[in-house]
Amino acid sequence: MIFEEILKDMRIVRGESKLTEALDLAIRKNLTLYDSYYIYTARSMKIKLATEDKSLLKFPETLNVDAMLAELYSRCSRTLC
Repeated sequence: MIFEEILKDMRIVRGESKLTEALDLAIRKNLTLYDSYYIYTARSMKIKLATEDKSLLKFPETLNVDAMLAELYSRCSRTLC
């Protein structure tokens, strides 16, 4: 049941590229371009990025997998899924 809860909230991100903004973030925060695009996308969509990458976990838009699972278990226990 927990995986149904995870999949229910997942979205596939498509759309126009914001390469300039992601590149600016990469330069300012000393990130790879693909990591900066993950952070940029999470910020612009106002969602959390689940990661175990220590260099990304310093950003408020991220949470580690344990925190994500704890949040899902908490949500699931409140709704009795």
